[in-house]
Amino acid sequence: MLTFAYRLTVCAVALVMSATPGFAQKSKDTFRQLHAQAIATLDPYLDPRPEVYFASEMPFDRLIMLDEGAEKFVGNLARSWARPDTKTIEMELRDDVTWSDGQKFTADDVIYTLGYLSNPKSNFRFASDYDWIERVEKLGPHKIRIVASRTVPYDLARLGGYTFMFPQHVHGPLESKQDFGRAPVGTGPYKIVQVDKNTGIRAEKRTDHVHANNVKKSPSIKNVVLRGVPDRGTRVAELLAGNVDAIHDVSPDQAEDLAKSPQLAMTVTLPFAYQYMMIDMKGRSGVAPLKDRRVRAAILHAIDPEAINIMIGGKSVSLTRPPALCHPMQLGCDYSLETPKFDRAKARGLLAEAGVPSGFDVAITTNSLAGKDIAEVVAGQLRAIGIRANVDPQTFAAYRQLQSDGKINMMISGWGGGGLPDVGGTLDFLFEGGSRDYHGVPGWVEAAQKANTENDDRARRAIVKKLFDEVTTEGYIVPMAPIPRFWMHTREVKIATPSSFNAYGADAWGFSWE
Repeated sequence: MLTFAYRLTVCAVALVMSATPGFAQKSKDTFRQLHAQAIATLDPYLDPRPEVYFASEMPFDRLIMLDEGAEKFVGNLARSWARPDTKTIEMELRDDVTWSDGQKFTADDVIYTLGYLSNPKSNFRFASDYDWIERVEKLGPHKIRIVASRTVPYDLARLGGYTFMFPQHVHGPLESKQDFGRAPVGTGPYKIVQVDKNTGIRAEKRTDHVHANNVKKSPSIKNVVLRGVPDRGTRVAELLAGNVDAIHDVSPDQAEDLAKSPQLAMTVTLPFAYQYMMIDMKGRSGVAPLKDRRVRAAILHAIDPEAINIMIGGKSVSLTRPPALCHPMQLGCDYSLETPKFDRAKARGLLAEAGVPSGFDVAITTNSLAGKDIAEVVAGQLRAIGIRANVDPQTFAAYRQLQSDGKINMMISGWGGGGLPDVGGTLDFLFEGGSRDYHGVPGWVEAAQKANTENDDRARRAIVKKLFDEVTTEGYIVPMAPIPRFWMHTREVKIATPSSFNAYGADAWGFSWE
């Protein structure tokens, strides 16, 4: 059973202007949306980008899903499940589900999919997410047993995350698995009728989809068209011209300006994702003052979160800095200490105590536009206490090389929890050791590993609480700001209750007409 200290509040603001005729394709029951990146293959394993995950919700289903409102997992392709022991999950599957090509969904499809994902020979980016699966056994036409090689407290969360089922009869025979994403077959509420990098993805609502639930409801729109247009200005122009019904990834100021149009509305979603700052407390990059805890505390006290809040849209939306590296709605999350409060006088005093009253030079590396904007604000606030900070924007590949080479002084980057309603993904990502280790604290990597093998919830939370409180005390990694998504759409479009663990805070099948 899930326990939550409080629920994630999803921020949704709708600005509806004066009543004028809309210009969406409501009359044709076709919802048209633009993404920043084109999709050439609809396979979330081989192409794990946010756009692909978003679109994959239409054709594919999971075994189970997290119902955030009810605070529990619910069945999607599975009717029920049980745990004979800590390494075993037995599942009763639905017997009334068909693939979009008309074939029946059975236990063989689940055994095939999980076998493919856990096969060391399978070549996809996040294969390690499934290395805990030792085998999957068939107990009947619609019953399976999943046996783990080790205790994994987030196994259900992993199955309820982005683990979509594939059809054995289609995916299995393919010599090149890349071909599957060009003509995907799934059990989801939409059938994909086209995947084209240039003209987009076209999906049609299935009339034989019988397994909707409280989380993944039956869609109301018949046709969906998703198209990639890299240029933000072009996306805005397409929306203003009435050629599409929704776009996202617009800046806060731009969204507010667009919302003044009588045909448009703005919806802001707040998925569980945040920008975080890391400080090289290990001294890998050669900036000696950063090794002093008082200096790191000074940096944190120098940052005014309200300045960042306003910069990312706080004028329109009530945004709050995440209190810790995990959210209480996530399984296994616990902490007692929050990020130090803004206090510029205290920051200056701490620098003096540390013997650097005149400050020092430091670079803030970032790998995204949002991170760069926040880094600029942070740099200005550090300069206010004498620290001569400059922003060092890098491409993702260049940033990873700098990180691996130990050349990052400070870093601001984004994290979405690994798409898991569990703290396990965060522990693996931030405390795996190796190239990401800029702390050098004995025991932190081991604590993260122990938490991710501890099945007792109380014991696991105790480990996580101690680790995260120590990280906060040392001023190593701190959350800086949430990552809101600004959607602009016609007044005829309504965005359903957003999804916290979707990168866009909304589901592709969850739009409807007003």
